[in-house]
Amino acid sequence: MTNKQWILICLISMGILVGCSSQTPTITPIITAPATTTAINIRPSSSSVVASGVIVPARQANLGLVLPARIQSVDVFEGEDVEEGQILLQLTGREQMEAAVAAAEYNLLIAQQAAESVDEQAAVTLAQAKLDLVNAQDALDDAERQWYVNQLGNRATPSALKDAKADVTITRKNLNQARNILDNASGTGAKAQAQILVTNAERAYYQAVWLVNWLQSEPTEFEQALYDAELDLTKALFNNAQRELERLEDDSNPDAVALAEANLKIAETQLAAARSSLADSNIRAPFAGTVTNVMVSSGEAVAPGQVLLTMADFGHLQAETTDLSERDVDQVKVGQSALIYLEALGEKIEGEVASISQQATMMGGDVVYAVIIDLSTHPPNLLWGMSVEVEISTD
Repeated sequence: MTNKQWILICLISMGILVGCSSQTPTITPIITAPATTTAINIRPSSSSVVASGVIVPARQANLGLVLPARIQSVDVFEGEDVEEGQILLQLTGREQMEAAVAAAEYNLLIAQQAAESVDEQAAVTLAQAKLDLVNAQDALDDAERQWYVNQLGNRATPSALKDAKADVTITRKNLNQARNILDNASGTGAKAQAQILVTNAERAYYQAVWLVNWLQSEPTEFEQALYDAELDLTKALFNNAQRELERLEDDSNPDAVALAEANLKIAETQLAAARSSLADSNIRAPFAGTVTNVMVSSGEAVAPGQVLLTMADFGHLQAETTDLSERDVDQVKVGQSALIYLEALGEKIEGEVASISQQATMMGGDVVYAVIIDLSTHPPNLLWGMSVEVEISTD
């Protein structure tokens, strides 16, 4: 049998097999048309630079305290729109502060009446001196208490320290999970979202570590000097108030007018301080916007620097680049036009460079700079965190 004959037999056999198999019904896949959104690829030209980015609010705030406190009430919820100056959180001790304001207002009224009535000055001055001594004693007690609480071993109870250490463990676990997500993320948008998770997790972890360290540590030399100075000052004020009261009780003919004027100034200062303390017992919105996260609840004790609540202004969203290289940033200037491609929406909108970060960050081993771009329009379905591709004209 020749090779040609053998090949012919094989072809005939294959034809028979195909014919037999055609009796079995086949399933034809239905190929649907792609979504109407057309992919838009931005390609850099010689007169432009391209970078990935993310949609961010023009204003956002992480609100906290500079001193330890306890939350009395949380007056807003996540997603609530608030006005500038609106009360978001209230701290405990407000009733005492209101009482202090009322007392200061009363003291001011007494001082005003004393200034208007010289004939009654002696009695009023003596009463004021007694009140000053009481206030000086209260201030001294507070200074002594503050000095004691901040000494080594006095900053936290065993249970509070245990809770703080547990928070470190939890936040460390969350940070590791966020880093794993970032390591496994693919695509510009996913990496940008993962980087946000890592940044938030790092902030929470470092705050938890800071609190444990603060609870277990003693004041720095500078802090101790401040506590000592405050204690010395309140002792001196108390001694002065005590001597003044003794002098007035021994002196039957004080200079009524001079004392009345001095007491009036003191009362005004005390009222201003009391009102300032009362105002500080509330955390208010620094601008009109939306509450994005509430991280505390009523009755919770909070530490200095701890983020209690976050808010953002969604009325003015911007695009922020995430991977603009140090090799390209020198071509970018404020005021340059830009074209922003919203990947999730399949839209292009125009923009303008609003600001360029003066500090670099690291991303995947590369040095990058953040550039903020104002958008000419805001599509109704534009959301914080959406991925974008940005082309900045460098003409």
